[in-house]
Amino acid sequence: VARSINELVNRKMRESVGFTSDFKKCSAMIAQYVYVRDFINGEHNKERMMDYLETLNMLATSKLDLSEEIHLEREYQTEDEFCRIFGKYWQAQLNSNFQWHIFFAMLFSIQPGSNIDDFTDFCTIIKRLLIEPNWYRNTFQQFGDDKAFEIQKDLELVLVNTLVKIDDIEIVHEDKVYLCMQTFRYYVTQLENEYDDYADFIQYYEKNKIELSRLITDHFH
Repeated sequence: VARSINELVNRKMRESVGFTSDFKKCSAMIAQYVYVRDFINGEHNKERMMDYLETLNMLATSKLDLSEEIHLEREYQTEDEFCRIFGKYWQAQLNSNFQWHIFFAMLFSIQPGSNIDDFTDFCTIIKRLLIEPNWYRNTFQQFGDDKAFEIQKDLELVLVNTLVKIDDIEIVHEDKVYLCMQTFRYYVTQLENEYDDYADFIQYYEKNKIELSRLITDHFH
């Protein structure tokens, strides 16, 4: 699927804007998004794959102008602060940043639903790819459920705000997402194992959050 998406992007970019760019890593992320959204449950995968390939073949022969403005049917809303921050950032980029514009134009084109539904799903799935939920919800339990929940929410905001600050299409490249996931999990586990006393944890908390942000940022330089 990733190769088919990349070939389609190159063809439509030549037709729409007269040149192409390297879209392979973005195509890989879109393919991973499709897999997580539609294939990970293992039901009717053969039929689903045929549907996607038919959609890509149809798009290849139809008019798809990648220079057209992207519209969301309504404003993106969520109670998840991590996703809200990513969503706000991407909404601002949709029609002002060429690389993000191409990325979401392709994402929306290969999905049958509305743009806002696809946008909502993507925000949710990118969080799942960066932070494995079953592992994360059980961290910092030595401090009790309430404090653990506060720490979890705070550290995930360090991650998303750092990525938004990096302000580059690379933040959704498959290899970078994997590195950030690994770094976040390693550092959170290290913090969890290092502190048994909440007062000690809080004493060094701000310094540790700065270090987490630095480690994430270092993957992009």
